[in-house]
Amino acid sequence: MKINFLIIIIFCFVLTGYSQQDEKHYKKGNARANKEDFLGAIEEFNKAIEIIPNNFYAYVRRGAAKSKLKDYPGAMEDFNKAIEMSPDYAEAYIQRGISKRLKGDYQSALEDLNKALEITPNNSRTYYSKAITLDKLQDNEGAIEAYTNSISLSSGNSNAYFGRGSSKYKLKDYKGAVEDFTKAIELNPKDGEAYNNRGNAKLKLDDMNGSIEDYSMAIKINPNAATAFYNRGISKFKLQKYDDALEDFNKSIEINPNEASIYYYRGVIKIALNQKEEGCLDLKKSAALGYTKAEEGILKFCN
Repeated sequence: MKINFLIIIIFCFVLTGYSQQDEKHYKKGNARANKEDFLGAIEEFNKAIEIIPNNFYAYVRRGAAKSKLKDYPGAMEDFNKAIEMSPDYAEAYIQRGISKRLKGDYQSALEDLNKALEITPNNSRTYYSKAITLDKLQDNEGAIEAYTNSISLSSGNSNAYFGRGSSKYKLKDYKGAVEDFTKAIELNPKDGEAYNNRGNAKLKLDDMNGSIEDYSMAIKINPNAATAFYNRGISKFKLQKYDDALEDFNKSIEINPNEASIYYYRGVIKIALNQKEEGCLDLKKSAALGYTKAEEGILKFCN
């Protein structure tokens, strides 16, 4: 009896040691993943799984790391294995859904995210991922509903307001878009893209000066934001501030010389400023880059 009892104690001690080693590698894997060292994270999760092969948490985390490295087949294997071991672990469906979305399998991704919501209905992050997926499926109304659910569960995610604002913009709800981009900016004042997109919505509402202010903030945050220079140039163009618009278009072209439509607008401005020869060269450049509207301009101004 004493010998049997001693064997049990030793066995339990060994199991505890294995468990501690597994947890050590699992934590190291998470730490490396948080530092975006995904190869290092995979190594640690491999070790955790070697010690305890049924550690489905490690499979999910390893799958997420593989997904970050665009190893989607490897990620799918890990997520499927985790779900096989623990069919009610919502995080496995969430991560598999995200991975499917990243590789363009949007409908299947949506099914996984819906399954995760069946298991844990009040998960803000899952609704947020679902909203992004619905946006990819061009279901703007569905995306708005999912973003709204995410926000109702956790109102501090600036990206959720940004996403909802983008979906409202696509549905031509420009006032609603302005409201959401404003909230995104309140939560993250350094989000230059939110300023740029709010400027776009204001432009649609004919608030030219308001749009210029937003584009200027986007440029202040990121001086190499070619799109913001371009958009600000459009607003100035509509206000007939041609010299100022020309400066913005020049800067945008300096940063991104392959945007066809910028050459069109710059060409039109140059022609309006009696610089016909240079303006026609810009229109021809725009047409060569594939902007069909430039061909109309060439026929109208350059023949």
